[in-house]
Amino acid sequence: MTDTALRQDAQRALAGGAAPRRWGSWYIAEHRIRAMKGYAGDAIFQSFGNPLIYLFALGVGLASLVPQGIGEVSYLQFVAPALMATAAMTVAANETSYPIMMGFKWNPIFFGMNASPITGGQIVNGMMIHIALR
Repeated sequence: MTDTALRQDAQRALAGGAAPRRWGSWYIAEHRIRAMKGYAGDAIFQSFGNPLIYLFALGVGLASLVPQGIGEVSYLQFVAPALMATAAMTVAANETSYPIMMGFKWNPIFFGMNASPITGGQIVNGMMIHIALR
C-alpha cells in the first residue's frame, strides 16, 4: 500500500470513531433503556406505586392523627410535594447505586465501554440521561 492509501484508511478509521465520541452519552442511555426491558414492570411500579404508597401512608394515614393544617394549607397539601420529591430521590438513588456497582463488579460492562471511543464522562452522562428519562 502506498502512503496515501494508508492515510485514507486512517482517516476512515478516525471518521468511524467520531460518531461514538459525539453521541456516546446517548448510546449509553440507549443501552440502559434497552437493558431495562427485563425489569420494566417493576420500575414502573416503583416509579408510580412508591409515591402513592408514601402519599397514602404519610399523607392520608398520618393526616388523620395530625391536627388541622396551618392557615389555609392542609397537612396533605403541605406534605405531598415533599413525599413526591422523596420518591424521586429514591428512584435516583436506586438507579445510581446497584447498576453502577453491577457495571464495575458483577457485570463489568463499563470497562468495555471505556475501552471503546466512549469516554468515562460520556458513560456518566449517559447514566444520568437514563435516570432523567426514566
